[in-house]
Amino acid sequence: MSFGISNYSAATLNALNENEALLAQSIRSLASGLRINSAADDPAGLAISTRLTSQINGLNQAYRNTQTGINLVQTASGALNETTSILQRMQTLAVQAGNGTNSATDVAAMQSEMNQLTSQLTSISNSIGFNGRTLLAGGVRDLHLAAGADGGSPSLTISAMDAASLGVAASTATLTAGQNTANVQSLTHIGAGLSGSTNGAQYQLSATQMVGSAGNNIFTSAGVAGTSGTAAANAGNEALTLTIGGGTYTGATANYQVQVTSVGVNGIITGAQYSTSSSGTPVWTQATATAGVGGTLSFGLGATGISLTFANGAAAPTVGDQFTFAATTGATQAAVRATQAKGPNIGNETTSVSNTYTGTTDAQYAVRAAQIDSNNNVVGVQVSTDGGKTFGTTVAATGYTGVAFVAGTAANFNIGNGLTLTWNQSTFNANQVANSGDTFTFNAVASGHTTELLQLADATQVGGAAKFTGAAATIGTGVLVSGSQTSATLGAGAATVTANFGTVGSAGGLSAGTAAFTVTAAQAAVIGAGGTTVMDATAPAGLDISNPAAAGAALASISSALTAVQNQQSQLGGTQNALTHALNIDSATALNLTSANSNITDVDIAKELVNETRLKTTQQAALAMLAQANQMPSLLLKLLGP
Repeated sequence: MSFGISNYSAATLNALNENEALLAQSIRSLASGLRINSAADDPAGLAISTRLTSQINGLNQAYRNTQTGINLVQTASGALNETTSILQRMQTLAVQAGNGTNSATDVAAMQSEMNQLTSQLTSISNSIGFNGRTLLAGGVRDLHLAAGADGGSPSLTISAMDAASLGVAASTATLTAGQNTANVQSLTHIGAGLSGSTNGAQYQLSATQMVGSAGNNIFTSAGVAGTSGTAAANAGNEALTLTIGGGTYTGATANYQVQVTSVGVNGIITGAQYSTSSSGTPVWTQATATAGVGGTLSFGLGATGISLTFANGAAAPTVGDQFTFAATTGATQAAVRATQAKGPNIGNETTSVSNTYTGTTDAQYAVRAAQIDSNNNVVGVQVSTDGGKTFGTTVAATGYTGVAFVAGTAANFNIGNGLTLTWNQSTFNANQVANSGDTFTFNAVASGHTTELLQLADATQVGGAAKFTGAAATIGTGVLVSGSQTSATLGAGAATVTANFGTVGSAGGLSAGTAAFTVTAAQAAVIGAGGTTVMDATAPAGLDISNPAAAGAALASISSALTAVQNQQSQLGGTQNALTHALNIDSATALNLTSANSNITDVDIAKELVNETRLKTTQQAALAMLAQANQMPSLLLKLLGP
């Protein structure tokens, strides 16, 4: 007889081991909270979970990146809010300075505040940073902000917002010690062409004694040396336009006289005659009137190809007004502005001015005939130094005692400021006489110098003072600066500087010599690799608002700067909105993917607890059965006992 007692124990033991394994897995799931604790638990589920986890991790990091990007944008935007406030204050100052009622003290205070605001504007640009990166210096260029798990990144660019980049800073010039022999107090309005891209550019003003005609300083209005005035008793009231039909003057070379013969009720010249007589009584020929432009009439002067058109000025023309011009055979441009004079004596009197003008201010002289003797000589004149606006009392000719001069005698007049005017009398006849009111004009310039702006190649220290030894290059052309001038702009194009002069006695302007100076430029920051700031922006001074014209120019620059800042603010606002949306998307997507991953990997606690209880109960039962199976041999042995 055989017994399979060991088989019972072995089967029970195997069942117990399987239950132990399942119970261990259940306890591990409950302890970790995960359904999949190893690839063996759910190979396919683990693969899906791994991909989801990677995506979730990327989204969470993108969320943090986006939040950092928003913080950066908010930092820049907050700084630009202050930049806007500063520019608006600058704008207010420019408008205020444009008021001509401001005192010099008022303007100085406004300029001082403008300079300080400009410095603060640049300080903001140089100092506002985020995590070691300066935001408003121009180093933020195509900055990528990772805002997606797949690496998607919007780019951000912030323009330089310093005063120089915005166009609201000015360069300064520092006069060199020991070189200020030209009586220059300060230099302003430094042009961009002088400041350039590098600070420390060396320049010099060079002043030489002005040389006038015959050693004096009498000039025509165009600034060309000359001593003769222009007969212009009726100047400004009528203008004569000459045109040549067919492009060429076909008549003989001649000096023309044209005289008004009739004037309509509306002040338009309706009749004219002309003469080419060189001496004696003019032989007049009636000009043929034709329709002109704008209601005027044109007058043909025979078969010469010349036509005349009169244009009225401030005063109405009168019969007898006379004009002269010269025409050359074959000339393609015989038309010149005709000399104008009241009366038929045009061209029969000339003047000259002698001696050196000793006045301390520039003057526009107008000298008119005020008294004529019985021999038609001008023996009394009235003098104006404001271009004919006001005249003084009559000045008698030197030596005139009331007895008529010999006909054709030149008369000299002391017209003040060291000047002597000589009125040259011609030989007159019945049709050519001097008229009261005949006027001659010229400009007189106070003693001054021709001043140039030079750029110097180098400077060396000689005896402790800067001495410029390099070859100097002239910028632009020399400018005539009179002794009465307190400032002058020198140079050319964008390379200009305004020199402000001190006083020498009662006069300003330059004295002969040189004045060296160094330009300190208003510059944007220098940006190196990776957007790092190599050199901060500089703003030596604010925009000039020292006078209404300068304030107007400054106002235009400030308005442009405000527009640039507003555009940058708009861009930052759009970027922040885009980042906020990206932030929301990252958050929502990560939440949903986390939920999906949880469904795959997380354990069902309630279900697993039931399973654990079942397994523990089974374990207890298996242990009891194993004990009974182990007792079976002992029970069988008892059957063999006595």
